[in-house]
Amino acid sequence: MNNPITNLIIHSTVQGNYLSTSRFDMHFFHNYGIDKILSVIYNTALEYFPCITGFKLSKECNSMKIIGISGSPRKGNTEWMINKLLEVAEQNGAEVEVLLLRKMDVQMCRGCLACEEGGRQRKGICRIKDDMNTVYPKLLAADAIVLATPGYFEMLSGLLKNFLDRTVAIWPRLEGKKIAGLAVAEEGTGQAIQNFKTYASLCKMQWVGSVTVLAKTPNEVARNKTIEQRLKRLAQKLVPNDDSGN
Repeated sequence: MNNPITNLIIHSTVQGNYLSTSRFDMHFFHNYGIDKILSVIYNTALEYFPCITGFKLSKECNSMKIIGISGSPRKGNTEWMINKLLEVAEQNGAEVEVLLLRKMDVQMCRGCLACEEGGRQRKGICRIKDDMNTVYPKLLAADAIVLATPGYFEMLSGLLKNFLDRTVAIWPRLEGKKIAGLAVAEEGTGQAIQNFKTYASLCKMQWVGSVTVLAKTPNEVARNKTIEQRLKRLAQKLVPNDDSGN
């Protein structure tokens, strides 16, 4: 590996030292820039030391990691569904994290294609300086991704569609990961789940399943025991519960 930043990171870690800016000569900052250095640090840690990136530490490094994306602009049924599903997944031993797009700064993709450098091994670096630059490593570290959306005109919410557009910086590297979808709407979820399946197919991800529901008020789904059971079954497909007693 010829990247001098990466080599320094690996050398520092192998020697048992804490990685800090004091270990970088100033020419590293002048030649590469702080944004580039931080990105390489994270991606190197992700590749060589995955247990310390993106998710809280657990007893076992190989615990399944699931990241959920809520595409609703408000706290309501969509958010409740994804939290309930990941609650069960966590009980089954997975490490979970929910990203609420309503609270994040995720700007529109500009179509500059700079992130495509490197082809299928692209580094996950976007010129736009927003929250996506911290999200990319989490998506790459995850074993499974759950997408949740309210149905708008029987399609995805704008928040979630924009989020998926921004994954162009890493989408070839999502191949093989599990993916599931949740959708809720007043009259019909329309093509929302099919949109998820199309995304999964393009990324060559493993489609696990979906749960859809109709609801007119923000807290309605939480009172639906049938949906709760369906969410639990989907969570168990993502993370099979080990009943062996081990």
